[in-house]
Amino acid sequence: MALSTLVALACADGVPSVEVERAVVTLPGGGAPALLFLTVRNTGVLPLFLKQLEVEDAGPATIRTETPHRMPMGQPSFEPMATMSAVDSILIPAGRELRLAPGGYTGVVASVARPLVAGETRTVTLRFSRARDVTVRARVATYADLDALLAPERGDATRLDSTPPSVAEGRDLYASDGCAACHGPLGVGDGPVGRTLHPPPRDFRDATAFKNGVDVAAIAQTLATGIPGGGSMPLYAHLTERERRSLALYVISLRSPSPPTSGSTP
Repeated sequence: MALSTLVALACADGVPSVEVERAVVTLPGGGAPALLFLTVRNTGVLPLFLKQLEVEDAGPATIRTETPHRMPMGQPSFEPMATMSAVDSILIPAGRELRLAPGGYTGVVASVARPLVAGETRTVTLRFSRARDVTVRARVATYADLDALLAPERGDATRLDSTPPSVAEGRDLYASDGCAACHGPLGVGDGPVGRTLHPPPRDFRDATAFKNGVDVAAIAQTLATGIPGGGSMPLYAHLTERERRSLALYVISLRSPSPPTSGSTP
């Protein structure tokens, strides 16, 4: 079953042609709002700009892009910085495509009038300069399903890896992806960078400090989307869902049987 309706606008009088496919809206979860992903191809001879995204029975989606995660060292105070920044429009050159995908441009759907249900479809309207509006049907899915839904488009077979997540893989990722810099080697929140952050990184020993859920799925979701409202937690959208779940398993393995007396704020 196609993930979305393919739309093509005829190239007439110099008006660019547009193709839109593989549109997916994710369910809100892990403290993150609904997110919109899709691919737009400009098959015409003129450049165009994607100006706005609208989801049926929801407010307009803000187009955001990932920004570098900058963590100050040795500063007496620090205002948390958002890891996603809004953009007004996106240029799509002639003959090129634009992907809204994890780790890149993302449509953020802040408000939904009618609750989203996995498996249903919603109409998505794309508004352009130099091209007419385009409407497609987008499938509603969980964030965890994105790897399987988007992998055929990316041509990335590794994202379909069926290897189960493991604590051992999570331990390796914790070391290789810089988690200890903030959370410390034992997940206590005492890493060299973490000591400069306000609020400090959460102490993984204390399950009550997790605002977005304590199970594997919730922790993996937080790793994928960071803290949408702004904060020190960076995005790990470059990892596969299996890798994020392995990291979540390792984080859970650091949990104490009883909460420590001095907790930290996530």
